[in-house]
Amino acid sequence: MKFLVVGGGGQVARHLARLALKEGHEVVPVVRNEDHVVDLKSLGASPTVLDLESAPVTDLTTLLTDKSPDVVVFAAGAGGKGDPSRTRKVDFDGAVKVYDAMEAANCKRLIVVGAMDVRNRSKDMPEWYTKEDKEMSDKMWGAIPKYMEAKYDAEVELHRRKQIAFTVIRPGGLTTEPAGGVTMGKTALGKTR
Repeated sequence: MKFLVVGGGGQVARHLARLALKEGHEVVPVVRNEDHVVDLKSLGASPTVLDLESAPVTDLTTLLTDKSPDVVVFAAGAGGKGDPSRTRKVDFDGAVKVYDAMEAANCKRLIVVGAMDVRNRSKDMPEWYTKEDKEMSDKMWGAIPKYMEAKYDAEVELHRRKQIAFTVIRPGGLTTEPAGGVTMGKTALGKTR
């Protein structure tokens, strides 16, 4: 299987690349600058340089057509750091560019690395949230509101698309510590159980 990973220089993307390559899959990380190329090649990946912020959809479409991936992974993200307009440009506009390019190139499968608690804040919190979950939600949305809004808006737009089969993964806190577990479905914002 061939994975094309947008945001291929990040830690999540590198971890995915190591796992996929170990299983014999092909990985094409898309990075915005040359700094990541040597390291990604040393893993066995086939990186390509394309700046998601400045590239037009046609460049992404050409890349997808040329590489013909089985799965596109959207792992790009500004992480809520720096200029809020850059966050919007990467986490929303960049995602929409990828959706548009996928449709134009007839790519059907997408995995999105999202963020936990991405939801419509005008609605009540999920019924299963504990007091600690509610506090964590308010803390996250208070600390990085533009990032959370961009991720939410990108998911809303993705749900409008009918040509793309997708899975959204919402990781919890990202660390370099050993994995503590996995939960699916109605998950809490705290530790996995």
